[in-house]
Amino acid sequence: MGAVGYIQWVGTVARCRRRGYAQAVMQALIDWLAEVGFTRVELHTSPAAADLYRKLGFEVAAGACLRLDASRAGQPG
Repeated sequence: MGAVGYIQWVGTVARCRRRGYAQAVMQALIDWLAEVGFTRVELHTSPAAADLYRKLGFEVAAGACLRLDASRAGQPG
């Protein structure tokens, strides 16, 4: 299976939302995790942010966790 990364406590200040900042930061983090050998990335999300994570390629996994196959980093979901 390989190394599993877990992302926790991500938030964006209300006045800065919908500008692509969170997506850019998350994509950079996902790319870095894949580069250093993580094979899976997991997180829990709020309904408000779920679309962003799905756009990044995360899928619903057991326990309402979203999971990303990091070997597909950089590919649209």
